[in-house]
This record gives sequence, C-alpha cells and structure tokens, in this order.
Amino acid sequence: MADNSTFHNADVYDRQIRQTIPHYDDIHNEILNFIKVQHPGPADWLDTGCGTGTFVRKAQERFPATRFWVADPSEGMLAQARRTVSGLPCTVLGQCGTADLPEVTDRKFDVITAIQCHHYLSKDERLAALRACHTLLNNDGFFLVSENIRPSTEEGIRCSLKYWGAFQQEAGKTEQDVRA
Repeated sequence: MADNSTFHNADVYDRQIRQTIPHYDDIHNEILNFIKVQHPGPADWLDTGCGTGTFVRKAQERFPATRFWVADPSEGMLAQARRTVSGLPCTVLGQCGTADLPEVTDRKFDVITAIQCHHYLSKDERLAALRACHTLLNNDGFFLVSENIRPSTEEGIRCSLKYWGAFQQEAGKTEQDVRA
C-alpha cells in the first residue's frame, strides 16, 4: 500500500510516475507554457495535490517573482514537497484535500493548478474540488486541470490500455507491474 492515493510511495513517486504516464514532463511543460502566454506574471499560485513539489520547482524557475502555495492530502507527499521547495518562495498550506482548501486559506490566487490529482476522487468530490478552486481564484485568474480520462467505448479502453501497457514496459516496468 502506498503512503498516498497513488500506487507509488512518495519517495519514489517522481521516478515511477514517469514510467506510468506517457509524456508526464511534457504535460508539466505545456501547462507552464500556457500560463506564460495567458498570465505571464502571476503574483500568487496555488498547486493543489502538489505531490512531491517538482512541478512547483519547475514553475518557480520560469516564474521567479511568483509566490507559491501548495497542499496535498498525503503527509508523505507533503514531506517530499517540503524538501523539494525548501528555499523557494513557497508556503505549504498543509495536509488537506482540494475541497477543504477554502477552510485553510482565504487568499485569492492568480493561478491554480491541479495536475493528476482529482481523478482519485468520486464525481461528487471532483465537483466539490472544482468549486473550491473557483472560490479561491482571482477574477482574472486561471485554473488549469490535467487528468486521466476514461475512453467512452470498450474498443477505446482496449486500445488505450494496450498503448499504455506498451509505454510502461518501454519505460522499464515489467509485464507483471503493468498488469497490477
């Protein structure tokens, strides 16, 4: 059992997620590129479900004047995030789910990101998380979400799982790990 909602313990998450999700770093980079064009100088940025903090470290390199806030429901992930963002202009809001954030802070943010974190939630929990983020967003702010989605047909599911399995094996996972 992992120390968070994922199948990967926090201490090995960054390596294992790249073996699991195709183009994971590209997802991060494209989100950063989008924000750079749409909102080039955000003052305050919240990353929900921050995981190990690697996305915020990348974001801080591109947005050095921005103040960051992070939260995650997993204490294991937050411990890693604290190490990753140490020395950066970053405040750890603490261990909480996205829907709980309005109870933790009344700050408004120019950018809120939720990357690969809400798909662990039920439909109602996802809706509550989206609403919470909306209440914390400045009027001209951006809320960016990147999640896994399930294809709508059995054929789509079969093809996607075949592609995903091949990617994971090429990235170093065993066939047994892929099937787990």
